[in-house]
Amino acid sequence: EDEVAMGQVFEGRVVEMREMTREGEKRVFECKVEVGEEGEGRKPGDSFGIICQNSDEEVNNLLLRLKLDQTSHRRFSLHSTSPSLSLSPPLHDHIPQHCSIRDALQRSCDILFTSRPPSKVFLRALLEYCTAKSDRERLKECIVGYSSPSSPFSPERASFPSNPPPLSSLPYSPTLLQLLTAFPSCRIPLAHLLDLLPPLLPRYYSMSNDIKTHPKHVHFCFSEVSYLTSDNVLKKGLCTSYLASLFPSFSSSSSSSAQQQQHTLSMFFRPRSRFVVPEDVTFPLILIGPGTGIAPFIGFLQHRLRIKQTWEKKGEGKGKGEEKKLGKCLVFFGCRNREQDYLYKEELEQMEKEGVCEVVCAFSREQEEKVYVWHKMKEREAEVVKIVKGGGRIFVCGDGAKMAKDVERTFCDILQKNTENWEKEWEEMTSSGYYLAEVWS
Repeated sequence: EDEVAMGQVFEGRVVEMREMTREGEKRVFECKVEVGEEGEGRKPGDSFGIICQNSDEEVNNLLLRLKLDQTSHRRFSLHSTSPSLSLSPPLHDHIPQHCSIRDALQRSCDILFTSRPPSKVFLRALLEYCTAKSDRERLKECIVGYSSPSSPFSPERASFPSNPPPLSSLPYSPTLLQLLTAFPSCRIPLAHLLDLLPPLLPRYYSMSNDIKTHPKHVHFCFSEVSYLTSDNVLKKGLCTSYLASLFPSFSSSSSSSAQQQQHTLSMFFRPRSRFVVPEDVTFPLILIGPGTGIAPFIGFLQHRLRIKQTWEKKGEGKGKGEEKKLGKCLVFFGCRNREQDYLYKEELEQMEKEGVCEVVCAFSREQEEKVYVWHKMKEREAEVVKIVKGGGRIFVCGDGAKMAKDVERTFCDILQKNTENWEKEWEEMTSSGYYLAEVWS
């Protein structure tokens, strides 16, 4: 990432955490981080990266398997041995020069293969360093099972033989340690291993606050990621599991402030996209954010409330005459149950009370038929059309490409019913930034 390479990384101090869901649902937390002057000029909707690292336990066990546990402190530099590459840009710019072996494996390399499963090319490299015939034969069977050189290590795309026990013990997406443990005679040199391992990528989050309302602080919301693979192995998100592990020190009354001050995050802000709060708050808005997708819109609403309160202090927002007025703002939020995972419930209710927005909720599991945000959009079709024709902007944010497609399809259906040349209008809205979506999977 350019931001990391340019040295714009800073340390943010975690100052507060709260759990936002009840027991029985996916755990969601809000984290508040002190960022100091780094937050100046940031707007609601801006996003930032957190540079995560592999756990001490995983790295220690890997160093033992590689027989590098006694030399892990040694520093090294990577250099190409090919003359044709000596003048090229660095091949391993995610690994700092003169870093220790431990730091490279802990901070720079994706030893858990979180971004993608190990490739066929990676397995072929391991095969090259297997000395035992049995290991070589079993690893060859794995490689033959791949449907193509770039296929992931997946039972859906690979017909692995079921006879050898070590193959059946390998998970859907094995970690580096699991692979090396399955083939004990493999002695791949560190240099070749670092050449093959993918970089450990930052994890990105959107600000959920207006930094002028909460100076020098960034708030963000995250779900603790955990899931069972197709072979019933529990996997946890690298960054979210670390962040969630900080929560007990903020929830326990016995935790000292000294303990809490130890929690820092290596962070950097991303270049600004178009997905930020509009400066002119007199224009209407539609904000569609089910689940954690509501987070950046809390910052949007704080921004609008702050402007409204400023007007009122100056006598510009109340009384007779040409007073200033916020544009209509419809917020569509969705979750399973209002008692279990209604995120930012108090904040949204307060914003509605202050006249900043109107909140329309879809609680999918509170009735026999599931209800989602796009169903609520259809119910409010007349208001949606009015906002669009009044030059309003539409922002969509959330987890899951399906949600975004359903919202887009519903919006296009509404346009088609109420606009003559709806396709041209839709194209103009998307190209000019009047319809923006930020979706992750």
